[in-house]
Amino acid sequence: MVQSPASIGNLTKLEILSLHENQISGSIPPSLGSLTNLTYLRLFNNQLSGSLPQEFNNITNLKVLQLGYNSFSGHLPHDICKGGVLHILSLSNNYFEGPIPQSLKNCTSLVGVGLKQNQLSGDISENLGVYPHLSYFDLSFNNLSGKLSPNWGGCHNLSLLKISSNKVTGSIPAELGKLTRLQKLDLSSNYLSGEIPKDLSKLTNLYNLTLSNNQLVGEVYPEFGELSNLEILDLSANQLRGRVPE
Repeated sequence: MVQSPASIGNLTKLEILSLHENQISGSIPPSLGSLTNLTYLRLFNNQLSGSLPQEFNNITNLKVLQLGYNSFSGHLPHDICKGGVLHILSLSNNYFEGPIPQSLKNCTSLVGVGLKQNQLSGDISENLGVYPHLSYFDLSFNNLSGKLSPNWGGCHNLSLLKISSNKVTGSIPAELGKLTRLQKLDLSSNYLSGEIPKDLSKLTNLYNLTLSNNQLVGEVYPEFGELSNLEILDLSANQLRGRVPE
């Protein structure tokens, strides 16, 4: 195992740092905050731990931040998108806790967000915005609460949306039916209620629609039979009634 060196902060001209898929251990040194020219930081699939240092907020030119599959803990940096150029945020499979930083709400540059399998909490209806370039968004397996915002309907490039295994309440917004590029929608294992919006039948590119383990009621509309690309349809463990659509 190799520990992350504190001397890395001396490389002030560094723009790309890729140490992913190794056996690097220890924590990220505060000196990393000196790398203000850094645009790509890839440290995923290592044995890193500890919290991200406060100095991390100094790196405002980041376009790609990939720290997934480590053992990081603590809160996410509150100015994680201060520079407004962040494209990829991948922090899945760690032990991060606390709310999603407010700076992400106005981070319209985002293309991909992976925050699954952490211990994040807070109200997602307050901390998320509209992301016109967003392609995938995965918040699965956290402790997030709140309601699904109708603003999701404005993320027209979205192909994957997963918010499964959280504590989300309220109804599924009909505006999700505007996401015509959506291929996978997984909202399972929450506390969603109300009917499944008929507008979801407009998502003709869907191959996976998983809404299981909620409190959904009503019937499955015949229009869902038009989703000819569906490979997985899981509506189990709800309170649905009626007949199987022909």
